[in-house]
Amino acid sequence: MVDDHQADIPNSEMVPSSHAKCSSILRVAHHCRRTYPRIAYICVHGALEESKRINPLLLDRGVPQFRFSLNCWIQRNDETGEQGQILPNTDVPYLQNFCLDYYEKTIVALITPLASNI
Repeated sequence: MVDDHQADIPNSEMVPSSHAKCSSILRVAHHCRRTYPRIAYICVHGALEESKRINPLLLDRGVPQFRFSLNCWIQRNDETGEQGQILPNTDVPYLQNFCLDYYEKTIVALITPLASNI
């Protein structure tokens, strides 16, 4: 179950225009936050890292506020104390399950109707 903090993942609509890749990452975080909260956490941390890579000096309008909101969310939701690092013993199987679940529910669901029309 998602707690109150988990539900307030920064919205992909508030991403500065120069950070379009971050928007895609946050959409995944929103999509999987209920069933895979750790994946959502890793995604938000990944969006922050991508923002730092795109604009290391915070020069674009809205970037400081965007990063601040990501940082606040990460600090409230960091249950492991690992600050976004992948935990090999627990996260790898979790990531594999997420990828398999996504494949089965999304990719197979798209391909099946197309294959039946051939």
